[in-house]
Amino acid sequence: MKALRASRLRGSFFHTLTEEADTRLQILLQEKKPGVLLDRVPDWVILPAFCILFSFEVIWTVRQKSATFDEPLNLTSGYVSLKCGDDRLIPQNLPLVKLLGAFPLLFVNNVTLPAAPRGEGWKEVDQYLYASLFLYRLNDADRLLFLGRIAVLTLSLVLGVFVFFWAKQLFGRSGATFALLLYTFEPNMLAHSGLITTDIATSCFMFLTIYGWHQSARGITWRRGIFTSLALGLAMLTKFTTLVLCPILVLLGALLALSQRPLHLRLKGIRYVALGTRGKKLLAVALLLLSQGLLAYAVIWAAYGFRYASSISPVASYPLPWESLLAGSHFLRALFDWARTAQVLPEAYLYGLTHMMDLSGKFTSFLMGEVRAGGWWYYFLVTFLIKTPIPLLMIVAWSVAVQRAFWVEDPVRSVFVAAPPLIYFISISASGWNIGHRHLLPVHPFLFVFVSALIPWVSRHAKVAKSGIAALACWYVFCSAWISPHYLAYFNELAGGPDRGGRYLVDSNLDMGQDLKGLKRYMDEHGIRRVWLAYFGQASPDFYKISYDYLPSYSIFDPQNVDPGVFQFERLPPLRGTVAISATLLHGAYMPKKGYFEFYRQQKPVAKIGYSIFVYRFE
Repeated sequence: MKALRASRLRGSFFHTLTEEADTRLQILLQEKKPGVLLDRVPDWVILPAFCILFSFEVIWTVRQKSATFDEPLNLTSGYVSLKCGDDRLIPQNLPLVKLLGAFPLLFVNNVTLPAAPRGEGWKEVDQYLYASLFLYRLNDADRLLFLGRIAVLTLSLVLGVFVFFWAKQLFGRSGATFALLLYTFEPNMLAHSGLITTDIATSCFMFLTIYGWHQSARGITWRRGIFTSLALGLAMLTKFTTLVLCPILVLLGALLALSQRPLHLRLKGIRYVALGTRGKKLLAVALLLLSQGLLAYAVIWAAYGFRYASSISPVASYPLPWESLLAGSHFLRALFDWARTAQVLPEAYLYGLTHMMDLSGKFTSFLMGEVRAGGWWYYFLVTFLIKTPIPLLMIVAWSVAVQRAFWVEDPVRSVFVAAPPLIYFISISASGWNIGHRHLLPVHPFLFVFVSALIPWVSRHAKVAKSGIAALACWYVFCSAWISPHYLAYFNELAGGPDRGGRYLVDSNLDMGQDLKGLKRYMDEHGIRRVWLAYFGQASPDFYKISYDYLPSYSIFDPQNVDPGVFQFERLPPLRGTVAISATLLHGAYMPKKGYFEFYRQQKPVAKIGYSIFVYRFE
């Protein structure tokens, strides 16, 4: 009890959020026995060890990889926003990650921006060309990318720490350490944690928002309310898919108000109150949601400098004119015209949302050899089954089987952990944006918390259960270590591993243009002076001093040694010499002629660079 009083008296931010002492008491009451060995290891040992190990894994990976498809434009856009006050570059990618990645560049000497396009606007292709000039012609691309990637890595560390906190609150330090182990070695989390893209940021702030709301369910305080509001606002600055948080929070609030559990108000300066009636709880929840929404709204405006206009320039337009977006929906057009007139949100935010809604259902997707617009309802189910390590799938199934009673006894706790990822999964599956398993990353942190419920159960059972969980954990770590540093190309044994994964999925599931540096190393090691190159990505072969003859690509700006004859073929014949083809193009995605590389798909490559660039040689 002395430790419990001391914890409450300290009142620090993290202790207020996690209620560590209450957690210990709760776990001991549930298990009715002393904690297992890991419960004796202090947090100040576990969390720094996680940060060091996870950072090493990510930094080791990104040092060997060239830019992925969206990184050059995201980094350039963030730097232009910070230096020039212009938010018009790729506004459909919201600003948080762009600004975070570009922030370290403000402290780098001699960073040079290309001249802005003449006239008032950007064309769609001009954005990518401008980013290519910025990184690969005027500056040291690898240096700037590395700094931006390290900045984004901090979000992955924050997310891992809060996965630990929540799992510890529910299942003790041993359960939390297990959740952190799963997080640390999950190949998909590692693949995207060091990239200047939106996926990890979305995962981080969606999780923090729900975590903060769960803490408020245990007792509403000023700190918890502000924490949740800030997390919600930052989530809204990562991806438009985070708008699904609005109905999720309303659902969770309604469930909390309608449940039998009293709602505790522990607001400093206000007498402690325990609300028991549904009417009072509904009113308190509604006021809490309203206040959090208003603060989140302010956070969105703050990210744009509280400026409505997308640029400080008096004359500015976007890659596509407003009038061309949502032309087929009079209702949506009228709604967004009203929002623009009323300046409900910053102009760049409104444009990005309009642009994304206009593209919905039009984006081309690839699944199991088929290419189509609009995607498949089961796309993300397939990606989850073949991109998730099999031992993790088995742990999930085991946890569901043995811990049903635990989750049933407290519906509020169960819904907070299970409902948000489930609703998100359904909404993203219905969206038609079938361009990568990375869009499922926000599900994973909740999954790690969910399966950590297995650890208290295992600790109370025979050695065979402990041996089973240890074996699955070792298998899981082996899966991660084996694919390192090519985490982006991870596929489990159900898909035949990364060697056969391209038959099922390409694009950001396998190939985002990340292996140009690996191709250059391969050429140097094997004495190859020149290759035929078909490249999917935004990095520059010239920057890495790759001598090549151009094949149809997506995209190489200002390509060298273009032979017009190669464009005449419906199916490219074997070319003399070494041919390097990105996996996405090899399987026909984003190619005007899907069968263009059919001959090469039927051949055995002499090498696979990071599993994303296939190398063939013909004499």
